[in-house]
Amino acid sequence: MHDHGALFSRRVAAERVREGHGDLRLEHVYFEPAGLRVIDCIEFDERYRVCDACADVAFLAMDLAAHGRIAWAERLLARFARAADDYDLYALVDFYEAYRACVRGKVAAMLARDPGANDALRRKAGADAYRHFLLALACGRAPVLPPTLVCVGGVIASGKSTLAEALSSELACPVVDADRTRKHMLGVEEDRPLHDPAWRGAYDPAVTGRVYAELLRRASVVLASGRPVVVDASFRSRALRAGARELARGLRVPFRFVECRVPADVSRARLARRNGGPSDGRLAIFDEFAARFESVTELPESEHIVVNTARPVDDALAALRARITAWPSSAT
Repeated sequence: MHDHGALFSRRVAAERVREGHGDLRLEHVYFEPAGLRVIDCIEFDERYRVCDACADVAFLAMDLAAHGRIAWAERLLARFARAADDYDLYALVDFYEAYRACVRGKVAAMLARDPGANDALRRKAGADAYRHFLLALACGRAPVLPPTLVCVGGVIASGKSTLAEALSSELACPVVDADRTRKHMLGVEEDRPLHDPAWRGAYDPAVTGRVYAELLRRASVVLASGRPVVVDASFRSRALRAGARELARGLRVPFRFVECRVPADVSRARLARRNGGPSDGRLAIFDEFAARFESVTELPESEHIVVNTARPVDDALAALRARITAWPSSAT
């Protein structure tokens, strides 16, 4: 906390400190027919429930990890980061997971020394304390899955976002996508269409340059935490792809560019069926965009993976597993 005071201060300035739950554990989350219910917020003392939102979600992620569901914990963080537009949480989440593990370890240790509890309960509490304190130490471990920068690109309606989502689940890592990032930067809702002409307004090259800079900044925060990240954007020019590759080289992590390819008539048919969502891709700009997409000739074969996304997404994933290290199915 002493060494990273500026980081905590930035979280305050970004209004990431909120009134939250304070004790967000698995036993307080219920799936009911009417929807999700979260109970038992700490109501008796405001100081225990007002904190960085990252500390709340880290509590739930830590509890999933304590129950042997590490990949689920990572998927939870990935979904939260996108929903909250808060990829900077990856700079602090390991700290907060360790903190929350220490809290649970301390509570269990107190029960283990409680003379009023029976022997079986005290023994179980002692084991719980030991496991949670080890988990707190594990937050500084080497990553189970090596950090990798995976960029998924291609022309409009080539299946980029669908494949990026599937890879995100496969790698248990976040997706940083250009569509949502652009709209958050412009202060508009994700589903609000921005139907400016090609290369104008929200899609002016200067705006696009700022969007890609922010995409790579967000990706760098995730990579620095020791996790892989998927970036979903067209990467239509060699310069844009070079920026991503340079980021990977600077951080000394593997780089993979997954190029989604489909026949143009498939893209057009998809656009004709598209109804809402964060993407502003549409038939009116497809031909002009496709004409300006620069062929990927600058990347070595080891970094460039071409995927036929006209086929089912499971087929694409099967082809990618040999080239991108996925989460071990046996990892607990």
